[in-house]
Amino acid sequence: MSGAGAGFAGTTDGSFFKAPGWVDLSKRPGESKQVPPTWRAWAANVARCAHVFYSPNFVWLSIAAVVWCACPYDLAAASEWRRGWMLRRLAVNFVTTFGYVGFWHAALYVWGCSERKFMPNVFPDASRMLHNVWYSVLAVVQWTAWECVYMRGAARGTLPTHALDSSGAYVRLALWIVAIPLYRGAHFYFAHRLIHVKPLYKFVHSLHHRNIDIEPFAGLCMHPVEHLFYFSCVGPSLYCRAHPFVFWWNGVHLLLSPAASHSGWEDHLQSDQFHMLHHRRFECNYGSASFPLDHLFGTFRDCLHGSSKTYRGAGDAAAKAAPAKDGTVARAAEDATYPPMPKSPRGFYGYMIFVASSSSAPQREAAAPRPLLPRARRRRGPRLRARRRRGHPPTARRGPERPPLALPPRGAPDAGLHLGVGLLIGVVPVYHAMLSIHA
Repeated sequence: MSGAGAGFAGTTDGSFFKAPGWVDLSKRPGESKQVPPTWRAWAANVARCAHVFYSPNFVWLSIAAVVWCACPYDLAAASEWRRGWMLRRLAVNFVTTFGYVGFWHAALYVWGCSERKFMPNVFPDASRMLHNVWYSVLAVVQWTAWECVYMRGAARGTLPTHALDSSGAYVRLALWIVAIPLYRGAHFYFAHRLIHVKPLYKFVHSLHHRNIDIEPFAGLCMHPVEHLFYFSCVGPSLYCRAHPFVFWWNGVHLLLSPAASHSGWEDHLQSDQFHMLHHRRFECNYGSASFPLDHLFGTFRDCLHGSSKTYRGAGDAAAKAAPAKDGTVARAAEDATYPPMPKSPRGFYGYMIFVASSSSAPQREAAAPRPLLPRARRRRGPRLRARRRRGHPPTARRGPERPPLALPPRGAPDAGLHLGVGLLIGVVPVYHAMLSIHA
């Protein structure tokens, strides 16, 4: 199956720094054809838990277990809002996340542990690194907020949990551990397609797509609103009776898994040509290479250049043009036009401040529901919205390729399905997490 290495913990021949077996080393990085997985192969892997033991999931699960043993959730302290326990969780999350992501950045860009870079002539400069690290910091801060809300709800009994007080409880915990990576794969696909809807892409997701040549800190480099969609993957712990470790295991997966998949290199653990193509072509590869959803909905693109038999979307026309026989001319022309880190559009950071300052509005509304505007003023809503639209900041410049901003393939009959599922699993958990504060 295309994706991570086939060895234990996702390694290739026991090494963390070798290309997966399906990569053709005689070709340039990014030009090997990936084979989309079948549902039968996916189900067989799930049945034997290969998605846990023979993938990078085992690495992240091991990290989650070690950190949990050293710093478990203190639900007794969380029964009251206290600065001490919240700052401890923030410190744990910072050390865990930046230790892991920093390792991959150092291994690839400082120590030179890999040799096959997708864009060999482009490296991140100081401004790009500062940009990516800053938004990664915001990701850790927001995850800590999610964690504090969960701990507070679990301590007060407003969120369901269960203790490990019987053999059945341990069985349920094991089943949840196996199920979380599967739910992550489905949630990421549908939530990702949701934020490619034009308004969300323009003002939210386009920030993440500033990184065309990706590097490890680009994985968590997202608009804070996108972080809300992303971390809403913890929804099962808000609705189902699960041990608090399940919530932590889900969080570790969310914080650590984007690092190596956004490396920009082809020859290491979890090297991800599949997601690199999404950053280069935009309207393809929304999920993961090991989950068949992209193949099912026709958004699976198998290599960087040339046409793809598995892709049915309305994406970039440039990729459909016939490249040179060996692909070198098309690749050289594309890499030569790669832009520097785009400057923030006028008014962008003002927009960011507005989003941050208004983030408490849903909590106030949940505590005391009431109209935000008097009835007479609400009648003027369309005119007010029109004036606000004229003041919206423009979309960040995305480089040589400007994607059509719509649900791909545009006009497809499954667009409503993606929108509905995306709203259900990406938005509803955010609302209920806020409600749990006031319960």
